[in-house]
Amino acid sequence: MLKSLRNYSKIIIIVIVVAMVVTGALLGYGRYLNKPATTKAQSQYVAQVNGSNISEEEYYYIMQNQTAGANFERSQIVPFKVRVLDSIIETEILLQEADKMDIQSTITEEDVQDYYDTFLENNEMTEEDLVAELGENTKLTDFKDYIRNSLEKNDLINQVMERSYSNVTVTEDEVIEAYETIQPQVIMVRFGEDKDAARAKIEEAYAELKASKDFAGVADEYSDLVVGEGKLGNINRDNGYFSEETSNELFNLDKGVVSDIITDDKAYYIVKVLDKKLAEGEDYQAEKEEIKEQLLKSKQNKAFANWLESVKAESDIQINDPQLSGYKYLSQGNYQKAVEQLELALKTYPVPMTYLYLAEAYKANSMIDKADETYKKAVEAFPEDWELNLLYGNFLAGRDEVETEDALAKIDAASKLAGDDIMAHYRVFMVYSQLGADEKADEEAAIIKEIQEKIKAEQEENIESSTDDNDTTNE
Repeated sequence: MLKSLRNYSKIIIIVIVVAMVVTGALLGYGRYLNKPATTKAQSQYVAQVNGSNISEEEYYYIMQNQTAGANFERSQIVPFKVRVLDSIIETEILLQEADKMDIQSTITEEDVQDYYDTFLENNEMTEEDLVAELGENTKLTDFKDYIRNSLEKNDLINQVMERSYSNVTVTEDEVIEAYETIQPQVIMVRFGEDKDAARAKIEEAYAELKASKDFAGVADEYSDLVVGEGKLGNINRDNGYFSEETSNELFNLDKGVVSDIITDDKAYYIVKVLDKKLAEGEDYQAEKEEIKEQLLKSKQNKAFANWLESVKAESDIQINDPQLSGYKYLSQGNYQKAVEQLELALKTYPVPMTYLYLAEAYKANSMIDKADETYKKAVEAFPEDWELNLLYGNFLAGRDEVETEDALAKIDAASKLAGDDIMAHYRVFMVYSQLGADEKADEEAAIIKEIQEKIKAEQEENIESSTDDNDTTNE
């Protein structure tokens, strides 16, 4: 039977592009299957992985299938393209590792037929319908070969993954730690610059408790922990509040008992355990196997992700698209490389986001004048773009040698160009507010309110129109 496919958070497996529901993937896959094997220059490949080429056709074909029905904002497009390319690169690396490990596919003809039958069932198609959908240039056997090839690749990848975490186990102690929780009520006094003063404060709080004062009231008065009545809710041993040693000490407290003053390397604590759940009894026995399975999957995913990163670090990966590589360098903090690639990208892709990424790279690389020049060229090239004007104005506002009026002029332009885009006006409002331009911020708030009222009126009109149509139909 068809092997079940795991969902790994660290990698997008895109090998199987035969969707279980008919999409553009099905309609266009024949062209992808039968594309001619031509010799290409390196620039015609979007990337190379250890000498293996990733063609532009393959990249854009997969990206097209990933974006079916999606509606991206401009700022999301390049990051998405990079994620898709990363997934293809990671898939190629895994297939190369399968070859190194001499792993063989376990997919059978029964698996292929099973997938094929499910595909037809999900789409409520007969085989004749599918043949008609594929068109006269694509044979049914080619489609089944495509399914077989995809399933085999996915099977190889799964086997490589399983080997990457084959030594991962979960102990009984780890299950217990994940299951057990306490509900602490806490008074915390941080050391700050005066540890003696902190000690005096926690001792004063402790004296209040000894005098039978309510714990919640003392916590609200003395604690540096900003939670109502000092109640943290349920926490386990591995939490973000206490060190491992302190957590273990708290778990040893009896329910309802107020602790002595507890000290770690950053603060003093007084703790009262309101509730406690220990790894014992029928409830624990009923849940422990599920907890163990969840922990195992989490550890396996982490082990696989770490292994994959180490393999990628040793791989020779070349990205030939300067916009994608430039953005990737920018997101990784390699600003010098980002500048080099994005300067090249601007010659090929002189679009708003390339200008913005390059300006950001210049700024991060302390090339402020170049960033200014790039913003200016962007606004000149796209004078009707509200976002470019806004970002340029915000950039200018951060420069000491620039008059505030110059920065505000660009932001004013952004407001005028934003039209009825309520989110654009909200961003303009936020920038005005951050710059302390209160009067302009108030004016922008009024524009936002006006747009909101306009949208509300249109919605009410549509509802009224729909009601009238229904009444007419009923008559």
